[in-house]
Amino acid sequence: MAVSLGARISGLLIAGALAIATAAACGGDGDDAASGSGGGGTSVSGGAASGDDGASGAGGPVGSTPMWGPDGGDRGVGATGGTTGGSERSNGSGGASSSGGGEGSSSGSGGSTGGSGRVEAPGWLPRGPKSPDTDRTADPESVYDALGEHPEKCGVTAGLIPAEPPDDDWRVVRALAEACKAVQGQNGDWDTAAADYAALRGRLTGCKARAAYAVLGEVLRFHRHHPSAAVPLTPSTDKGNDVCDFRIVSVDVGGDGEAKPGDTITVRVGGIHFDKRELLGTTGVVTVAGLPALPAPQQDHGIEPRDQLTFEVVVPVPPPGTCPRSADVSVAYGGTATLDDAFTLVAPGTTSSAGPSPVESSATPSP
Repeated sequence: MAVSLGARISGLLIAGALAIATAAACGGDGDDAASGSGGGGTSVSGGAASGDDGASGAGGPVGSTPMWGPDGGDRGVGATGGTTGGSERSNGSGGASSSGGGEGSSSGSGGSTGGSGRVEAPGWLPRGPKSPDTDRTADPESVYDALGEHPEKCGVTAGLIPAEPPDDDWRVVRALAEACKAVQGQNGDWDTAAADYAALRGRLTGCKARAAYAVLGEVLRFHRHHPSAAVPLTPSTDKGNDVCDFRIVSVDVGGDGEAKPGDTITVRVGGIHFDKRELLGTTGVVTVAGLPALPAPQQDHGIEPRDQLTFEVVVPVPPPGTCPRSADVSVAYGGTATLDDAFTLVAPGTTSSAGPSPVESSATPSP
């Protein structure tokens, strides 16, 4: 009986070894074979998730959705997405969910944040301030205002923009309108927005145009990190940091710093937040020494920056016996810019003495 029992034990050991060897040869290991024979383990023979399959299965592939770089380049996405912080899908309310964080926005109201699983919209346009637009004719500055105040209606505002923008200022608001529509899921054209962004680098001279370009870059960067997100844009509520500083830059009266009634002086204004052709129309007001002054016929200042204008003004005749006196110069249109003590107003026939010229503004404009 003892010999027979030993023989049985040896036979069982040999059979077990053969079973383990067979399982290893078929792609499993000893533990898998053991757990498989017990009836309670997890089978790995037809559903092991690889790294690539797991990535695409968890959030779904983004496919070939374009991701625009801040330079306007097309950075195609592979099948697994490739965004920093994971991929996201738009939700029913216009927002999007994300498994990771994005990058913050430096303008407007908020930026992409991680941790909460929510994607916030990029910051939107800061105040200009608003253009008076008294001629009721759309211009890049008034379109900037409309986009900034009502981004939910950027598709309507886009209809004010010429199909073929005549200059760079029109082109940047065209690009911004397309990005505004696209990021909110309103069928905007990312291709146009990115191409205009790349083409306009370093070419814009107006304060609103430069602000529009900066925000356009923020929206394109947001899209690069969240290519499938559609989020609502929110108007900026920051009223203390206007992008344009309307001011008198200088008043040139000649080398002696003095001027007489009837003389022509040169005024340079900067920080213009409206179409500067409106400034010397019927609504713009120029005063010298507190008296209305007549601007000379406007010259062609096309070579000046978009937000600057240089023009000539005829010094008005003050009341008798009020000269000599220090004279302020003010320009009012959508706000008032004043340069105090711009020059010395002297009586006709007075021999001028040497003095400084031109006088340049160092103070902030009047509200």
